Amino acid sequence: MDPAAYRRLADHLRAVRQGMAGIRASADSPDGLITATVDARGELLDLELNPRVYRDPDADGLSGRIVATVAEATRLAQDQVAALTKRLMP
Repeated sequence: MDPAAYRRLADHLRAVRQGMAGIRASADSPDGLITATVDARGELLDLELNPRVYRDPDADGLSGRIVATVAEATRLAQDQVAALTKRLMP
């Protein structure tokens, strides 16, 4: 690889790394009572529960909705990562 091509690749990799550091994705549950925010790796950064979730004593249902909402936020973050890295893929 010639030095100019190597520099361009290194610049792109730095830009991707910086871009990934700023990725945040949020998703709301279909009922609007749960909001989950994750980073580029899908790590949970924030979880907001509307107090109305406690009106329904179904703990299993609540946990399932939380898991589904976090999974959707992770999918959205992965979409952002894919868009960011797309230009580096052959």
